[in-house]
Amino acid sequence: KNKATRQASSSVRPFDFNLDDIKPHKEMLKIVSWNVNGIKSLLHKHSDSLKSYLEREMPDLLCLQETKISFEKRESMQEELEEFYRGVFGEKEASRYKYYWNCSSTKKGYSGTLLISKIEPINVDFGDVDSKEGRAVIAEFPNAFVVNTYVPNSGMKLDRLSYRTEEWDSKMREKLEALNKEKAVMYV
Repeated sequence: KNKATRQASSSVRPFDFNLDDIKPHKEMLKIVSWNVNGIKSLLHKHSDSLKSYLEREMPDLLCLQETKISFEKRESMQEELEEFYRGVFGEKEASRYKYYWNCSSTKKGYSGTLLISKIEPINVDFGDVDSKEGRAVIAEFPNAFVVNTYVPNSGMKLDRLSYRTEEWDSKMREKLEALNKEKAVMYV
């Protein structure tokens, strides 16, 4: 097989997974984490698959990474997402979802994280550990923190390897340890 064929055949998208075997519990929280590599592309090119996945799984929290939305485009993209959710769940159910964006302020269309939550958090922190690349949304709930992160890539030439391993990883570890002293942490 050529390289393109191998990559296409080994690629798996979250909407290919079926979580039907997981038995719901009244205190269970369903969290889905997904590196979308551009939320605009996801909505425009894969909306049917996303719709069927959301209808089937109905996650309480949808943690998205690499949204690639700038602060300037966040509002219009949120309106598009809200309309999409109304189409999936109907007006009443869709209105329960809240959107928490962290966008890169260093580069337009770069990195970014988004938490879409059916359960309103007590508090939301957009602290990026060390940078302004929109790499974390930290939501506090009564029993736990949910930390949605997009970890920096070291780069093809490993030009960001030292930043990643010597700075970002250690600062994120410190942040997670501090949060864990208060309550449980779910790091996604």
